[in-house]
Amino acid sequence: MTAADEIRDLYRRYLEARREGDAEALASMYAEDGILIPPERPPIKGRAEICKYYTGPASSGVEIDLDHIEIKGELALVTGLEHWDSDGQRRYVAMVDAWRRENGEWRCVVCTWNSANGFAMSGR
Repeated sequence: MTAADEIRDLYRRYLEARREGDAEALASMYAEDGILIPPERPPIKGRAEICKYYTGPASSGVEIDLDHIEIKGELALVTGLEHWDSDGQRRYVAMVDAWRRENGEWRCVVCTWNSANGFAMSGR
């Protein structure tokens, strides 16, 4: 399995944990010093605080299309679109994540996206 395949598998596991509402599984994907930067909120620092952020209802119907995976040694940069249907519209958020390989495991070190409620796009 290539490093890019490993990263794709992480997003598959991320979506599975979101669908199950498994905050601990989601937080475990982050480095201990990981930072989550939601729109219109202060950055959330550290795995324990990230776990609190993800605690809540499960998210069904969310999908991710990865646009770009760039790997340089022990670091990976990933961009893509997360999308779901809401009120009869397809909603999107553009996301960018940075990953670091720690002891053979990829961990997210920075995660951010550009919209709190998603945006509609024509032509997709």
